Amino acid sequence: MKTVIFLIIFLIPLQRVFAQSDDLVPDVSAADLTVLFSVSSAIVIGLVIYLLRDSILRKKTTYDAKDFASKKDQTPHPMR
Repeated sequence: MKTVIFLIIFLIPLQRVFAQSDDLVPDVSAADLTVLFSVSSAIVIGLVIYLLRDSILRKKTTYDAKDFASKKDQTPHPMR
């Protein structure tokens, strides 16, 4: 148990932390950034349109086409 405490107290602070060097950061030009953000925004917009396609086109579902009792307002009115 004492050796574990010794390792925790003395060896963990001795670990070295290396900072990132500038060699790891890729050089990206402004034109590349423009293309990158344009493509990513087009993907996001396309995904949103795909997910909302039924609402945008106001497409009726099978539930909307039939007359179910659950669609009717069955809440009691306060005057009754």
